[in-house]
Amino acid sequence: MKKLHQTGIQLTFSEPILLFDGATKTGNIHWLCWDGEPLADVIAPDITAFFEHWLAAGCFYQGDFKAYWEVVKDIVPIHIAEDKNLWLNFYNKQYKPVDEDAEKAQEAMAAASNAAYQQGREGIELWRSGEEEEAVKLFAKAIDFGLKNDDEHPVTQTICNHAYLCSEADRQEEGFQVMSNFYNDNKSFAENAPGVLSLLGQYYYENNNLDEAYKLCLSAVEKAPMFGLGYYRMACLYIRLNKLDDALSNVIKAAKCDKSLCEDLAADTDFEKIKDRLEFKKAVGIAT
Repeated sequence: MKKLHQTGIQLTFSEPILLFDGATKTGNIHWLCWDGEPLADVIAPDITAFFEHWLAAGCFYQGDFKAYWEVVKDIVPIHIAEDKNLWLNFYNKQYKPVDEDAEKAQEAMAAASNAAYQQGREGIELWRSGEEEEAVKLFAKAIDFGLKNDDEHPVTQTICNHAYLCSEADRQEEGFQVMSNFYNDNKSFAENAPGVLSLLGQYYYENNNLDEAYKLCLSAVEKAPMFGLGYYRMACLYIRLNKLDDALSNVIKAAKCDKSLCEDLAADTDFEKIKDRLEFKKAVGIAT
């Protein structure tokens, strides 16, 4: 908040109040309060999240969160996706009327996205049963949906699956070509899709093109600072560059951003050189 004040940027007409801060069996609880009225349904997991989510929401300045984010994005420490933001979710739930048409449209888009993703999954079964041409057609449909609807999920997952299937068949060069062709043919989309950038970066470092891998992996985490898998891949890249401290730092970030990665981080043989460090063990939850 001090940084925001120093820049002369107005915060909100009513700054947040920590309504309740208490210890429980599961840890600390922080209830949020705005405009003198508590957001009754929201609990922040810790005091850091309490303020970071508030800042990332645009501080409720004039209710125009997206516009305000453009002003504060270089000052606020993290970027939390709008649909993950505690303040926005519970403010909308408590104070904003439900737009049933918009809600239905959102649900329809989510269902279509899932259907596109499932097409890609069906392609895996076809591929493994020897029907590669049919599989590639399904991959193309899933990717086309994502491109048309600016939906990164089916695109990233489908490209990843196609490339890994090539590797599974001991056709690594073909898998790499799948990734690089997509990137070159769809640069405007790919350069704004952290999952695609990071995955392509992985393919570059696995093919010993470490300079290009570094550019792509770094760009991914810069665009999505809470992208755990992006930090995981950065850690793998730093191992290959023999920058062990940087690798450890990114392992810690990956585990912090996405706890579900801890088991894979702990088991990954890429990290043999740093696995004995206490910081590594603490990060992945294996410290005794």
